[in-house]
Amino acid sequence: MTEVVELEPGFGFLPFDAYQRRVAELTCGVLLYQRDKSRLIASGAVFDAFFFAKPCIAYRTPVFEELFQDMGDIGYLCDSYEEMRNLVSKLVENPPADRYARQRANILQGRGMFEPSALAGSLRSILDFGRDR
Repeated sequence: MTEVVELEPGFGFLPFDAYQRRVAELTCGVLLYQRDKSRLIASGAVFDAFFFAKPCIAYRTPVFEELFQDMGDIGYLCDSYEEMRNLVSKLVENPPADRYARQRANILQGRGMFEPSALAGSLRSILDFGRDR
């Protein structure tokens, strides 16, 4: 059975090597950005999850819907706290190893869309658009 680990909140900075060790122990990232408060944003936690190839469990928001559309099955989208709580319990009781491996593979393949070389063309278009006005 998988254990649910809650990290103790702390103050100050966690050294990066300690942060890496803690994240490596996680199975997935639970991202609690609510639809009404985080409609068009996400935080660096999403990129950390992708860096460490950790599937995400998140509320269904436009940002996460688009990420799942672009990258494929990279975790789970939930419509309520109750649904998320039930999902986490179900995953702890019976983790789907094959799906988890596919989710991680999708993250490893899809996260390239955030690399500078992939974003350079979009940035150039934005900058050029500003010059045309």
